[in-house]
Amino acid sequence: MYQCVAENRHGLIFSSAELSVEAVGPDFSRTLLKKVTLVKVGGDVVIECKPKASPKPVYTWKKGRDRVRESERITISEDGSLRIVNVTKSDAGSYTCVATNHFGTASSTGNLVVKDATRVMVPPSSMDVTVGESIVLTCQVTHDHSLDIVFTWSFNGHLIDFDKDGDHFERVGGQDSAGDLMIRNIQLKHAGKYVCTVRTSVDRLSATADLIVRGRVQLLS
Repeated sequence: MYQCVAENRHGLIFSSAELSVEAVGPDFSRTLLKKVTLVKVGGDVVIECKPKASPKPVYTWKKGRDRVRESERITISEDGSLRIVNVTKSDAGSYTCVATNHFGTASSTGNLVVKDATRVMVPPSSMDVTVGESIVLTCQVTHDHSLDIVFTWSFNGHLIDFDKDGDHFERVGGQDSAGDLMIRNIQLKHAGKYVCTVRTSVDRLSATADLIVRGRVQLLS
């Protein structure tokens, strides 16, 4: 208990405060490492390590049974997080964060899973078409088939609503590595920029094509 006393010729006043110091060993019971962390080849990843501890612990990391050594690609931050840049397949494995202070040691383990990056193999091509034509804009990729993949298309910055605009736009392809866009009975209003966006749980990429639409030539007899 601490007490502050202030005195002058008019009298005395007091103010009291209690200081409590919490000292605990590291505890991961509420902040376990993420069980599985996904990252793509060539990507960057941060695995957080946030045990409850006072005073602040010293952190070390292990991959399997071996201690993780810092390098140009691998660093351990002051808050204990492990950062790996330009990830390779060899970085995959089981990682353990070990936290130590004067009152104990604790650890938590999670797995880093490295997936192949998604790549656009057949991007959409810019086209010059005439009103009334129908075309297909391709968007075909190679990706890690253990991951769900989602294709979306936008037109001049607005997401295409295939239910609302089904008279002209249809998603075709028939396989999880293709998200081609069919445009039927093209009108002048369909001219512009089309963007195919591909998403998985580890990456996101886009491919763009421009569509020029010309009116029909009327031949005079």
